[in-house]
Amino acid sequence: IDKYGVKFDDIISCMDEGNESGRRKPSPAMLLEAQKKYDIDMAQSWMIGDTASDIEAGERAGTKTAFVINEHDPPPANATIFMRPHRPEK
Repeated sequence: IDKYGVKFDDIISCMDEGNESGRRKPSPAMLLEAQKKYDIDMAQSWMIGDTASDIEAGERAGTKTAFVINEHDPPPANATIFMRPHRPEK
């Protein structure tokens, strides 16, 4: 990621096994936490994920969404765009 100039300001995660805190996706809670902490314009932001709950969380938070196509989860029809992961040749 560094070689592409991508930097992370923070990583926000939920380690609940259930949903005791109400933060697990598809809840938008973690996205809204980041919005408040960093004054993020959600309408200009993207939620990129590889599950339907990622896409739902992004929609509920007011972001655009991108679904990374994978072999485990079918693409949800409501994602803004669909993308395939880049796998460099070895």
